[in-house]
Amino acid sequence: MCGLDLTIALRGIDGSSILTIAVPLRNLALTFNLALTFAPFADPRNEGPAQRSGTIRRVRAALAAAPEMIAETGRHCSENISGTQGKT
Repeated sequence: MCGLDLTIALRGIDGSSILTIAVPLRNLALTFNLALTFAPFADPRNEGPAQRSGTIRRVRAALAAAPEMIAETGRHCSENISGTQGKT
């Protein structure tokens, strides 16, 4: 997805003990651009198969119900999802 050979990429452990992969900023920017391109597909209001819309709604509901499952309690992403009832 980011145009990087992951078999040779540097690896480390982040603050929550998850394996992370070092990605050069150029590759990260390409990935971000790709994510923006596909972001509309994650919006259940957009036209698309009913199954995809239902799946997106279920994922959003699961995130809103248990945001600590993303990155434990007290982390920015979990607090953001909790504070907005999953609307971010």
